Amino acid sequence: MADAQKIMIPYQGGKVYGPYSRKADNRQHVIILFPGGLRLTVSYPKYIVEINEERYLDKDEEVHHKDGDETNNDYDNLEVLQKDTHKHLDRNTPQYLEMICAYCGNPFIMDKLSIYRRRAAVKSGKVKSGPFCSRECNGKANN
Repeated sequence: MADAQKIMIPYQGGKVYGPYSRKADNRQHVIILFPGGLRLTVSYPKYIVEINEERYLDKDEEVHHKDGDETNNDYDNLEVLQKDTHKHLDRNTPQYLEMICAYCGNPFIMDKLSIYRRRAAVKSGKVKSGPFCSRECNGKANN
């Protein structure tokens, strides 16, 4: 069989570590170490799809969670979509995460856009870390 006709098995020859969860958004990723020292970090849902479909995703493809739960990485819950389609779905579906207030410790719900804005403000030094459940807790923590 010619080289062009061979099926490339994703991540073949690499040792997989993980999945690991990020503290900020609880999304999972794996780390793959290849001989020679090459290290690759890949989102766990993408890794699952690429291994099951025995191919690498194209640049314009992304993995979508059918049920909207980004922690549910069962292969049956994952589907490959074009980037434009995926962005359209995500833009029209409000996404929320349960958070714990950094000041009072109470649980609350926060939308992802607010979380990303908060992170940017923390990185720029405009505010102290959070998240906070209310303006009152934010004010007490930042005084």
